[in-house]
Amino acid sequence: MRRPLARALMVLTPFVLVAGLAAPASADTRTFRYPKQRVSEQFRFGNACPYKIFYGQFNTAAFAEVRVYTGCGGVYTSMGLYYTGNGRRLPDNTGGGQDGCGSYLYRQVVVDNATATGMYVDFVNGNRRIFRPNTGEPTSGRAC
Repeated sequence: MRRPLARALMVLTPFVLVAGLAAPASADTRTFRYPKQRVSEQFRFGNACPYKIFYGQFNTAAFAEVRVYTGCGGVYTSMGLYYTGNGRRLPDNTGGGQDGCGSYLYRQVVVDNATATGMYVDFVNGNRRIFRPNTGEPTSGRAC
């Protein structure tokens, strides 16, 4: 029996990429426990810029999405999906929307025939935030 490979898919986000900023020596990676199939509360980059994450399954496809709210378009440089299986990456989805927190831009990564096991967001200061269903620190977000 073949064991599925654990993989990570990274997506650069050209509409929010901020060039010329080097990661500071204090950049860190932190893992947070967050369940699949649920849009998060608002998290913050620094003291001001709100964002939300969402990852999980849609039928046989694994997906991850990050939403960045108006006025904070340049806070993250990439996002990605952790998954198991031998899936095929589908074209990225991008766009905008509005919810109770305001207007946002989103990027979504989709891999067919795969199981989502988490996601991450990389920020312009070099910090990475990883979200997994069963490991890591509790999240501390807020409602809008």
